[in-house]
Amino acid sequence: MKKLLIILCILSLCIGVASAVDLKEGITASSGTEVNLTSGDVSFSANLEKLSVSTSTVINDTKFVPAQTKKDGESLVWTTGEKDWFVFDNPNVTISYDYNGTFLKETIVLKEYMELKFQLKIANDSIMIPWNEGEWKIVSTLAKDTTKGIVISKPFGVDANGNYVDINYTYSNGTLALVYDKARVYNDTLTKEINETILSIFPEDTELVKQYDYVDIKYPLIIDPTYHLDNSWSQVAAQTASQTYIYSLTQYDDGTGNAIYGGTGQNGLLLKYNKTLGAWSQVAAQTASQTYILSLTQYDDGTGNAIYGGAYPNGLLLKYNTYTIKPNTTFITNTTGGAAPLTVQFNETS
Repeated sequence: MKKLLIILCILSLCIGVASAVDLKEGITASSGTEVNLTSGDVSFSANLEKLSVSTSTVINDTKFVPAQTKKDGESLVWTTGEKDWFVFDNPNVTISYDYNGTFLKETIVLKEYMELKFQLKIANDSIMIPWNEGEWKIVSTLAKDTTKGIVISKPFGVDANGNYVDINYTYSNGTLALVYDKARVYNDTLTKEINETILSIFPEDTELVKQYDYVDIKYPLIIDPTYHLDNSWSQVAAQTASQTYIYSLTQYDDGTGNAIYGGTGQNGLLLKYNKTLGAWSQVAAQTASQTYILSLTQYDDGTGNAIYGGAYPNGLLLKYNTYTIKPNTTFITNTTGGAAPLTVQFNETS
């Protein structure tokens, strides 16, 4: 129980640092999102993106309706109504909410195993899609842009002994179900034995292979679902032409400073990002029809660092390089990566 209290204190401290909004029942709005917490129902809206999700928590097939609502600092707390000796509050379920204008953090504390589900309603012209590592995301079907949306993050759990509990979502017919079973305990002895064996065979392998035991969960259990608006992408360069898809990126210094280079398909160009202009510029043309640059890397073959590109579907390996000789005088730039090597003479003025 002491470990659980320490964990709760740490979570409260982290939330306190992030939180900037004093939550209340009803609508709480920021510049980008809006939260409505009413009688056990939660809605999270991104008005500019015209996206929203409303959830009702279902516990053991019964809709959760808080018996008590209270404030804890800037947090809003809902609890069930169980009491000890008919006097002292001892709820089986406590759900608290914290909001910082972008993230809505939900912290659920369960005194015993319970089946948890979230019944979802999403805005018209939107859809739920699986996202990164167990997350789900609500995106617009009209915008056709999955970079912007409302993310329901994969929660994690911590039991009363401080052990990690892996928690996953399953989604079906508008319902997100939380799936959890065992707590994970680090096995130091087994980890040392396995890694000593690995190092005896592969002495250069320094990556630690961790081993765990799985044990029954010690309640109470803390679970932390989170909702947030994911619109962190911003365009820094427009598409250069129709069908110019950026399949690969690398960094390269051509003698004028480090820059981002992109390999494209369908037209197989090598592009350079000009930070000053905020635009792509072409530095190498397509070598042949149907040569898509799907991967880029850097390599020094002894003549200087260069960009190498892997092409699809013809499986070519292409090289692009720029060499600068004798600065502040006349110099030669040799560029390979077009239809044929190109030699150009420049007069440097700086």
